[in-house]
Amino acid sequence: MHFALKSWLIFKVVKLKYMLKNKLFLVVAALIFGTAMKAQTIVIDNAKFDPGVGNSYSAGGSVAIPLNNTTSCFPINNRFRWELMDATGTNLVTATGGIATQATRVADSVTVFYATFINAKLPLTLPSGSYTFRVSSSSVGSVAATTIPFLVSNSVAINAMATPVDTFKTLKAQYYYGICDGRAQDSLLLYDSSTGGGTTVLNLYDDYHQIAKPNVSSVGGKFSLQFSPQSIFGKFRDAYYTAIVKTVNGSVVSTKAYHIINSSWAVSTAVADKSSGSQYSCSGDTVKLLIQTSISEVENVIQNFPGAIVTVDWNTPPSAADQFTQCQILATNGTLTHYYKKGACDAVGRSSFNIKTTVTNPFNIVNGPGLTGTCAAGAEKTNQAFVFAKPDSKIASDSVYCLGDTIHLKNLANPGQGPASQSGLTVCANLGKFIWWEGAKTFYQSTKSEAPKNLDSILYTL
Repeated sequence: MHFALKSWLIFKVVKLKYMLKNKLFLVVAALIFGTAMKAQTIVIDNAKFDPGVGNSYSAGGSVAIPLNNTTSCFPINNRFRWELMDATGTNLVTATGGIATQATRVADSVTVFYATFINAKLPLTLPSGSYTFRVSSSSVGSVAATTIPFLVSNSVAINAMATPVDTFKTLKAQYYYGICDGRAQDSLLLYDSSTGGGTTVLNLYDDYHQIAKPNVSSVGGKFSLQFSPQSIFGKFRDAYYTAIVKTVNGSVVSTKAYHIINSSWAVSTAVADKSSGSQYSCSGDTVKLLIQTSISEVENVIQNFPGAIVTVDWNTPPSAADQFTQCQILATNGTLTHYYKKGACDAVGRSSFNIKTTVTNPFNIVNGPGLTGTCAAGAEKTNQAFVFAKPDSKIASDSVYCLGDTIHLKNLANPGQGPASQSGLTVCANLGKFIWWEGAKTFYQSTKSEAPKNLDSILYTL
């Protein structure tokens, strides 16, 4: 009975190690995505929001609420909502300035996960006075934010607005403008469509390079934005911006913000084993997908407009692909992980899982190559993850035996697989070798790689 007990202990130790490895993966995954999973906090840039000393926002006018959400990742289905509040930020307000209920409040929302601003609209019937805005998110557990108190004047109605001269550069009306396929040395000409008279200026911030650009004045009823590309490794780079149009009539102000885009679509990826960096992994392991996040590299995920979605198809049917935002990828330092339960040969009939990473251009217009207004579909990269079946030791016997009996032990082990070269391609091969022993005594050892059928049982006398 000693041999059977010894074999059982060996098998249990193997299984215990396997279980512990899986638990370790779950802990690591939780740590990796901890930044993306924590409660999101909305941050309002009150310095940009402030209409200025002695100035008031116009009743009936638009008001841009600048955001600085650089520390929180919002989910793909996120919805930002703004609400008009009293000066204390405590009570909701009606269109006539009274205390509101949820049904009578002044509010609106937009479904986006990336936003550097929210555009609000003040009611034309709003009395002059002091108010605030509250901005919240539909994400569970998120923390809302309230603007500084601001004055409203109903003495004159003005509205800030801009529209592209070239209509094909309207990517989404009154929200996204620009060139959606990243053209170098291009420009964007905008009509100053503001109403109510006064002086209008456009404040421009480069969100890609994180620098403020010089203000652009309205000349002849137009704003001229010149995209000055930066040369990195001989390639012209592009960017994405936030533009805030501000019109002033006396001391009354209106503002409206836009995303200005001159963004190319690129992704650079590589696959590595969970720890060693090897290109080979085993079933039951996690595989790392490394996405380039350095702005100094020719292709990096940051050069994509952050409103784009990155989809990773891990090639594990029938499970669906995973979707990520740029913020979520940066929160992991560009390292995404996936657990492969089976080897590739068993799962998809070849030696590797083909991991496809796609950056989807949210402004893609399918109207033929080379046509005015066409936006590229995005970018795509495929990487091979070579995952092989892990060896699994297991033996069994049919009955209970006594000392002196000859017992029949069945080999139920899986020798696993490993990489082999065939016609220049990596294929799966049976590379396992069997060793049978009892205590310190080895009584069979393979001299070559073999499958279980080549050694399905052995007789041993207790």
